[in-house]
Amino acid sequence: HNVSWCPDVKTQLAQITNIGFGTAIPGPIGQFRVEISSLSATTFDETLLSSTAGFITLAAFDGTKRPHVSWKAINDTAAGGQSTCKFEVRDDYADYSGICRDMPVTESPGFTQATTGLPMLAHFPDVSNTDGIILGLRSLEANVTRFTFAFCDSHINLYRCEF
Repeated sequence: HNVSWCPDVKTQLAQITNIGFGTAIPGPIGQFRVEISSLSATTFDETLLSSTAGFITLAAFDGTKRPHVSWKAINDTAAGGQSTCKFEVRDDYADYSGICRDMPVTESPGFTQATTGLPMLAHFPDVSNTDGIILGLRSLEANVTRFTFAFCDSHINLYRCEF
């Protein structure tokens, strides 16, 4: 979603300081579990499927490279929210899991987020000249299938994904 205080997308991709995942708002209630192996940017061409040469790694959890930033789980506490999550880096993936619950006050689903810690202090590679972001992940519990991926201000500038 474009917001007036964020720069255009190309500028954001040149100056990423924060990355985040979240459950979509509004979204279904229930458990979710997503294994994340990597986040990369690339320029698409015919060699994309057979090579990693054109990839710029933003975060990798595959055991070969440790992420250069810390990650934290953010639980929904707004309006009495009761949704919870955890984000744990394992040997070869990051485990983002939790439960989305209805908020008692609004009777609508809450949210969860996993973001890189200390926004504005982390620096990611310039990916403004790439064609897209590739999320290396798999959803293991499909009660919740609508998620968001964000960069720049990961709390506001969200891009919705279904996986």
